[in-house]
Amino acid sequence: MGILYAMVARATWVLAEFNAAPTRNGAAVARKILYGDGPKNNTMASYTQGRFFFHLKRTDDVTVLCMVDENSGREMSFAFLDDIQQRFFNKYDSEIHLAPAYAMNEEFSRVLNLQMEHHSKQNNPNPEPEIHQERFIIMENIEKVMDKDESLPLLVHERGWLPGEIIRLRRPSEWRNFKLAAALLFGFLIAIYIVLAFFCHGPLLESCLK
Repeated sequence: MGILYAMVARATWVLAEFNAAPTRNGAAVARKILYGDGPKNNTMASYTQGRFFFHLKRTDDVTVLCMVDENSGREMSFAFLDDIQQRFFNKYDSEIHLAPAYAMNEEFSRVLNLQMEHHSKQNNPNPEPEIHQERFIIMENIEKVMDKDESLPLLVHERGWLPGEIIRLRRPSEWRNFKLAAALLFGFLIAIYIVLAFFCHGPLLESCLK
């Protein structure tokens, strides 16, 4: 099957994508990864969900991502990402950082489709071991993230990093709890001010400050 889905995005804005397997939830998983606190700039990372793998490369706030099946070699996947990144920067370099969502989709989705087919034919599921010495990439499962608001352990490769550094996607539930706590604190302070204003005969608390 090879490469099933591919995306190019700036920050959280999808600029172009192509889905060769619309019945799969590749686009939804890709957005979960994109919207989370994923890898920093100039990094590569990989995720798993069931029998599928998601590989990405992020450079200058631009992310290229692909979804492949379990029989697809990792070297092929990153060769595809390198190819797409180069083509995208060469074609849109001056437009990328001001482009709205899907600005390049009509044109570049065709490029994604063609290159997905091309690289899938080059697939080698069992690359030579020495190829992987340059890349330290560890897979983590993201099925829980799709089902629940749970953190996602993400092992990221970046030249110069110590192996095994961990980044976690921020839990949406933690953000909701923070906003609720802040709202309760604000309401409590307002209530105290109203009581003081009543007993101090005015909003400026004149009698209490004398």
